Amino acid sequence: MKHRYICILGMLALLFAAGCEDLKDTYDDYAGDGPVRYMARCTDVKVESGWECLRVFWKNALDPNREKILVRCVSDLSAFDTIVPADAEACEIKGLPDATYTVSVAALSAVGDTSLTNNLQATGRPYFLGHESVQGFTTGILKYVFIKNNLVLFMNEWDEERMANFTLHYTDTEGTAKNFNLKEAFDAGDYLLRDVDPSKEIVLTRQGYLEGCPDLITFPERTLAKGSVTMMGDFRNQLMERYGEITPELLEREELDLDYDLASLEDILYFPNLKTLNLGKNRYFGSTKKVASLTDANKRARMYFCANVLNELNEGMDVNVYRAGDKTGDMVFYNFKQKFGMYEYEGTVNEMNGSQWPADLALLDTEGWTVDITPAGETPEEFRTEMLFDDNPVTQWVPNTGQTQRSYNLTIDMQEPRTVRGLKIVQGQVSYSLQNFLLESVIVQVSADGQTWTYPCHMEENTMGAVSGEKRLLNFAEEQTVRYIRLTVKDRYSNNNTDCVLGDVIPF
Repeated sequence: MKHRYICILGMLALLFAAGCEDLKDTYDDYAGDGPVRYMARCTDVKVESGWECLRVFWKNALDPNREKILVRCVSDLSAFDTIVPADAEACEIKGLPDATYTVSVAALSAVGDTSLTNNLQATGRPYFLGHESVQGFTTGILKYVFIKNNLVLFMNEWDEERMANFTLHYTDTEGTAKNFNLKEAFDAGDYLLRDVDPSKEIVLTRQGYLEGCPDLITFPERTLAKGSVTMMGDFRNQLMERYGEITPELLEREELDLDYDLASLEDILYFPNLKTLNLGKNRYFGSTKKVASLTDANKRARMYFCANVLNELNEGMDVNVYRAGDKTGDMVFYNFKQKFGMYEYEGTVNEMNGSQWPADLALLDTEGWTVDITPAGETPEEFRTEMLFDDNPVTQWVPNTGQTQRSYNLTIDMQEPRTVRGLKIVQGQVSYSLQNFLLESVIVQVSADGQTWTYPCHMEENTMGAVSGEKRLLNFAEEQTVRYIRLTVKDRYSNNNTDCVLGDVIPF
């Protein structure tokens, strides 16, 4: 029995040995010339975008079979291989076309085997002149205005990390080439560069750094264009409402009126001959008074800077500032005073009493006139047409309260053609609960036949001072002989409701 067990165990041992030999032979058959041995991988691959190059960084692992390092850059259109020494852990790749590249790093053996690069790739794009970050790099100059033989610069903030050298190259009035380091202008914020020949080319050169790029880059030159007028939108609209199109002749004016809220007064610099600036002259208040203001309080320093520039260059500029009322100490328009905290105007400031409505203005007789209001059904039944013509802001048109903004057309039929030079439009004299519904603007159209309509004012839409009982003298660009006048107004939002108010509208 014992002999039998020994025989069985011997046979099993032989079978096991034969099976192992067959498995090894099978592995050898599939492995070709021998077992596959993978190279140790390069890890922590990082790509840094440089000026017209990529810089690649990685970490090597111990591997005696590593002979070289293969860095491969692949874009949608092309691929570039770079071979570096075995112990290198960084390289700079130049001569790449402008594209975004996927970069991999692999160890390379003497026979050409490479390590795996799975999940060890990084991407990068070299910086070139055509790169959007290069094209969009700051000029540092927010705005500039030529005034006679001078240049006013409104500067951005200096960025120590990104900005290196900013220089303005110009010619002075004696023909001498000048180089002005703009760091001085950056520190000032608003800067007057004197003695500049505007007929000669003025060029800005810049050097600086882009995010993630350690290279000092020389950016494309910028030439300061001459003759361009880039006014702020609210300032331009006020000018066009009052004076019409912005023409070279308009910019030669020596007197200028500003009446409504503005973000900044910086665009007065486009009037190089300005001798008189009237602030609030054309506002006619009722019992409630409210002055126009700077909606951007950060522009107060710039307001005084610009006024002082014009005062200096024109050898004097009077600023007539109108009060909200008739007493010294009343609020003045734009809060422009001889001295306001740390700011001071070096010219003459005249504080004026609030303007009086022109007594000789001849209003038309409105007897028999009618008003058609659309959409129908929004006007309370107690409203009567004469409420809009009685020159009494207490009697007013107030549509029914809504929840969505509505637009209304109020069409006046004067019954026969009349010659009209403009309109007296009066805000309703309202209680506190309705003040937020006072009109902010109005669109006026006129027609001789009720079919063909034109806009008689310089602008289609005209500003209204949203103050209870305030009167607006709205002049037409030229006299109109018409029968119909149409006002288009819109609701305003307040406390989840919509509504609007109109006191009077009387042609003159």
